[in-house]
Amino acid sequence: MSTPTDEGEGTLAPVVRLTERSRTDLPGGFRAIRARRRREAERTARVPEPGEVAHVAGEVRVAVGSGSLVFGSHPSCDVVLPGLHARHAVLGRDGAGRLVLSALSGSTRVDGVPVLNQVVDEAARVVMAGHRIALLLPRPAPRLV
Repeated sequence: MSTPTDEGEGTLAPVVRLTERSRTDLPGGFRAIRARRRREAERTARVPEPGEVAHVAGEVRVAVGSGSLVFGSHPSCDVVLPGLHARHAVLGRDGAGRLVLSALSGSTRVDGVPVLNQVVDEAARVVMAGHRIALLLPRPAPRLV
């Protein structure tokens, strides 16, 4: 039986199998592995078109355009989610162009507080009937210099 060496071609490197125990001994263990996989999934996730919905990492990501979006369980709504009222909430813009979330019925929270009408931005933590909603605002095109 030959011993693996660093010399020449045709030599084999030793194979090390990670056991369940040795994986937890890695820096960060399983948490680091899961976090790395989650970051990779988020990085490669396609950005939806305005009004389109993507389910990523346990939340509902909604791309926001210049128009309004109706959230609800009725098929005529722009964003249809189970468990919401037929017409649950509307996300639109006010006269100044700011995003305003208007709750029509049911439980709608922004940053943990129940709301009826609330100005929101991309950082707002919106929850509707247990669904975590992430708002994706359009990014300006990069300037070429």
